[in-house]
Order: sequence, then structure tokens, then C-alpha cells
Amino acid sequence: MHRFALLSLLLVGCPDDELLDCTGLGCVDGMEVFFSRDVYEPGIYTVEIDLHGELIHCQATIPLDSDASDGCTDGRVSLFLSGSMLDVSEQSIDGFFLDSTDTGAVAVTVSLDDAQIGYAAFEPDYQTLQPNGPECEPTCIYASRDVGLD
Repeated sequence: MHRFALLSLLLVGCPDDELLDCTGLGCVDGMEVFFSRDVYEPGIYTVEIDLHGELIHCQATIPLDSDASDGCTDGRVSLFLSGSMLDVSEQSIDGFFLDSTDTGAVAVTVSLDDAQIGYAAFEPDYQTLQPNGPECEPTCIYASRDVGLD
């Protein structure tokens, strides 16, 4: 009974505007690059990421296996593979996530069966992201970019 009274007194002593109603949304530091393409035909897709001279290679094959892996040479990069349990016509490689915020220059080359279908060179525009509001954690550093594919 005493605990309930003490808690009630503590809550009465706090103005409503000091109580934060933070949600539980999370975020991760890094950069997302999203690919856009109308149709992903079957074949071997290679993604080469040049981080100012440091090369990272990823490879995926459509049709995707049910346990498809992104085939990246660096653990900081993960491809977004979509639709492995769907018909081949609905499968895609939607981009990648790079678990790094210290990249100043990026060049991305995407190839299908050794023929280049996309290229972009850019400097990431990192922003501070607070998905639960400015007074709530977490705070992340994040950049995103769209890359169109032929």
C-alpha cells in the first residue's frame, strides 16, 4: 500500500509534458541502396560496391533458392533478396544495406550475366534518424539512395 501511495505522489509531482511516450521503433546505423527495375529476368546478378578504392562484391542468382544467400565478400554488406518462395517472375534483388557510416564516396555497378545494367557514383548524405522522436532513443546515422537498373 505504501508503494502505491509513493508512486502516486511521484506521478502527481511530474507535469504531463515531462512524461515521454516513446515507442519501441528501432534503427541501425548505415546506408541503404535501393534498386528499381521492372523485371528481374533469370540470370546471375553481380553487385560491385566501390568504397573509395575498397571493392566489395555480391552475387545472387535468379531464380532464388529458398535459402538464398547474398554471396557478399564483406560482412558489412547484405543484399535485399525478395520472393524466394514466389514464382520466378516475382523475384527480385531490391538493393543492399552497408553497415558503415564512414564512407565518403560510393560507386555501385550492377551486372546481369556480365552485362552492366546499372551504375551510380555518389557521396552518401547521412542524416540523423530518431524514429521515436527527438527526446527518445535510439538515434542512428543513416543514408539512402535509389539506383535505377536497365
